[in-house]
Amino acid sequence: MVVDEACREAVAGSYLARGLEPAAIDRVAELGARRAFVPGEPLLRRNAPDDDLHILLAGRARVMGRTGETLHEIAAGSVVGEIALLDRRPRSASVEAITACDVLAIPASQLLELIESDTAIGVVILKNLAGLLCERLRSTSAQLDTVLVLQAHC
Repeated sequence: MVVDEACREAVAGSYLARGLEPAAIDRVAELGARRAFVPGEPLLRRNAPDDDLHILLAGRARVMGRTGETLHEIAAGSVVGEIALLDRRPRSASVEAITACDVLAIPASQLLELIESDTAIGVVILKNLAGLLCERLRSTSAQLDTVLVLQAHC
């Protein structure tokens, strides 16, 4: 199968592929399908049951909290949907296109099948996912500490 070069580059440039050989990157990229989103269109909806992993190929989007506030913005190369991929539960956040976005959507079932069937690829991907989620947890803990300190001084 011929891999779309933009999709291959997006996978290769993402944290997900750190440590993967080129052939493994191609295997991951060929699992996905390109999807286009217009400004204001949701890429992911909080509490939705889907669990595909998305890599932003082009454009900008915003990750939104429960009340619709922007938690942060993402751009080309960003990966979203990791939590639902791993825990197979509904989405924990919404992501909405700010500009026209092009996304590589990788079905969770196919990526998990690859992870299970090829342990060399699976170990690298899971290690990369764990590293990112640990980084986010540390950041969230630091933010919570700051809020608690500020509340204690009020």
